[in-house]
Amino acid sequence: MLVYDDEKNDASLVEVKMRRAPAETNILIFAKLISAYKEFWNDSILIIVVPCGHVFYAQRVNKLMAKGAYNAIRDFQKLEEVFCKVTKEDICHFRKQALQIMEK
Repeated sequence: MLVYDDEKNDASLVEVKMRRAPAETNILIFAKLISAYKEFWNDSILIIVVPCGHVFYAQRVNKLMAKGAYNAIRDFQKLEEVFCKVTKEDICHFRKQALQIMEK
């Protein structure tokens, strides 16, 4: 996905991954996948959506280590900390939708 900030006149490449992690402290993402992101899209942003904790987390790929398991609280930021125009109301609305999708 391409995210454009009209105030900064800047675009970011964003990848979104949903994971059915039992806890936000143990999210599995293949190390090879992160390595590929670092090689080809090092300036991109990875968003993870998990059915626990804050639900939406984001991190710049160049700040991630390719290790396979991540702690969203420690290795990522809350989505609205990376995308400052996202409001608490947005998070609340889409959190409910994301949790419903992951229950299926």
